[in-house]
Amino acid sequence: MSILETLAFLALLAYLLASQLGRHEVTGRSLRRPLLMAGALFAFLVYGVPLGGGNPALLSVAAGAGIGLGLLAAACVEVSLEGSRAFSRAGWPYAAVWVFSIGGRLLFGWAAFHGLGPAIVGFLERHQLSGDALKAAFGLMTICEIAVRSGAVALRAAWARREQGRSSLGGA
Repeated sequence: MSILETLAFLALLAYLLASQLGRHEVTGRSLRRPLLMAGALFAFLVYGVPLGGGNPALLSVAAGAGIGLGLLAAACVEVSLEGSRAFSRAGWPYAAVWVFSIGGRLLFGWAAFHGLGPAIVGFLERHQLSGDALKAAFGLMTICEIAVRSGAVALRAAWARREQGRSSLGGA
């Protein structure tokens, strides 16, 4: 992992924590912005991924891991209503999911250049994986994680509004 890639992941982590920790209104903009950042990171990381060998399996595993981590992150977010406005509240468990997730990718990149490089290359060769597919897998994992988290928060906000509408109709 290059220094530029490392800085891009750190910038994404800093943005996610700064923009989502604490209490924030759930809006289309607040849900789209992290997706746009992750998409830009993906475009930066991916130069063309050969779909031969084990690359599709690696990408599938990365997508599954991203979905799982996104669900875990979403489970750490509380959604509430004030009138018709939805708000999310995320604390240290949410931050821990992101630090573990992005930190794990950064640790893997660091280890690749500090002693584990030969083992990683051997693994990639044995499983017919390309280095570009590995980069793409990290990017895809990030996009899936953010998309699932954003989608789950949006759904919970919509459900809360729907339930509020039902209770106001039933109480009238």
